[in-house]
Amino acid sequence: MKKRRFGFMLILVLFLSILLSDGIAKTNLSAKASEDILSHVHNGVDFKPWTKTDCMPNEAGNYYLTNDVTLLSKWVPSAGETNLCLDGHHIRSINSNENEPVIHLAEGCFSTLSLYDKENNSGTVSGGCSGVTIDAGIFIMNGGTICHNYTLHAGGGVVVNANGSFTMNGGKITENAAGAYSGGVNVSSGTFKISGSPIIKNNTVDNRENNLYLHKNFPKIEIIDTLNQDALIGVHADAAKTITSGLNGKGSAANFFSDLSDYHIATTDNGEACLQERIPGEFTNLDSIIIPATPEPESQHSVATVEQDKTNPPNSEKSPATGDDLSTVLCFLILAGLGLFASVAGKKCKMTTE
Repeated sequence: MKKRRFGFMLILVLFLSILLSDGIAKTNLSAKASEDILSHVHNGVDFKPWTKTDCMPNEAGNYYLTNDVTLLSKWVPSAGETNLCLDGHHIRSINSNENEPVIHLAEGCFSTLSLYDKENNSGTVSGGCSGVTIDAGIFIMNGGTICHNYTLHAGGGVVVNANGSFTMNGGKITENAAGAYSGGVNVSSGTFKISGSPIIKNNTVDNRENNLYLHKNFPKIEIIDTLNQDALIGVHADAAKTITSGLNGKGSAANFFSDLSDYHIATTDNGEACLQERIPGEFTNLDSIIIPATPEPESQHSVATVEQDKTNPPNSEKSPATGDDLSTVLCFLILAGLGLFASVAGKKCKMTTE
């Protein structure tokens, strides 16, 4: 009897051990799967999920969006360094204040914001008087798309003021609009640096392309690292000027285009890109050259005219006579008159002889 009980207890212990070990294994697998799902890294930095849909973080840190976010007021990143990945999601402002941006790096905050996204830059920042306004601090754009922002003033996409710095290593600024100037990026002062694959195009003022507006005293665009072939920035200025610093060996004039038809992009002697005024009648693109058609010889015109007349059926409406046709008729009449005169003169001579 004791042996039976001992055997039963042994089987029960083994069964419970199997269940317990299986549960621990499943728990570990579940934790590992959860860790894999939540793992999000950029430049060796781990990002943690931001799950709220009506506000943005009020503390510096590293975040990635798990949902779209709709804001009733602008987001002012806190002092310190904030890294944000859109991860294909959208930050959209529905603020009724038409003078407020979606994101504001404000005076006194001493903040640095770095923006990331998926490779296709499908995440967006939209709905404000600008996507990002930098009164002070540093904005670094590595990915994402700033679009569909509108202001009555200047700088639909990004505004950089005196104490601001904007570095664009990637991402897009497109389809923004302004009422005054600079539908895309307005750098009235401060600094603007680029590298990688930045794209600024299709931004407008009064439905005319106006991308990066170069103010009269605007410092040059600083090229801080290699520009890829797909980097493309439209520039807008009121006068011819050198627009880059450090371009030689890192990119080419092909990375830029002029918003104004009166100017085109050229290269200076030291390899920098510059806006150069077009010379009237100058062709800068072979596609723009119109080669006049070579006129056909007169004999071909005559043959063509005869053949065309043959094809006209009787009583058909004919085209008006040309100068060539009238000349031909006149010559025929003169020759006929000379022939008649010769014939009459011949008859008179014969009668006189007789």
